[in-house]
Amino acid sequence: MRYGLLSAVLTVFALSVSGVQAAEPEQLSYKEFLQKVEDGQVKSVSLEPFLLEGIYSQMDTEVEFFCHYPIDAASNPLLTKLLEEKQVTVVKPEPREFDTAQAIRMVPGLLLLVVPSLLLVFVIIYVVKINRKIDQVVIR
Repeated sequence: MRYGLLSAVLTVFALSVSGVQAAEPEQLSYKEFLQKVEDGQVKSVSLEPFLLEGIYSQMDTEVEFFCHYPIDAASNPLLTKLLEEKQVTVVKPEPREFDTAQAIRMVPGLLLLVVPSLLLVFVIIYVVKINRKIDQVVIR
C-alpha cells in the first residue's frame, strides 16, 4: 500500500514536470492590444464576448495572443472602427469544442492539488486509529 501510493505520487510528479507543453498564446492587456492595433502589428482578431483572440506580427514572426475584454467587443463601435481603419482582419469566432488534450494536460496539476490533501486526511485517520488502539490497551 505504501509503495503503491508513493509510486503514484512520483508518477504524477514526473508527468507534470516532463509534460510537453504547446506554445501558449500571449496574454495582452487591453491597453497593449490597442497599442499593437495602432502600430499596425495586429493582423487578425476574433471578437468574442469578453475575449479577443488573434495574431500580431513581431519582427517577422507571428504571435498568437488573447486579451480579456469587459464587454462584448463586437458591440463596441469605436473598436470596430479602429480595426477597420488599420485593416485588421476580423475573424468570426469558431464555436468552442471540448478540448480533450487540454483536459488531459490539466490532470497532473489537479492531482498535485488533491493528492496532498488526501494524504493528510489518511494520516489523520491513521493517527486517530492508533490513538484509539493505545487508549484501549491502556484502559485494559
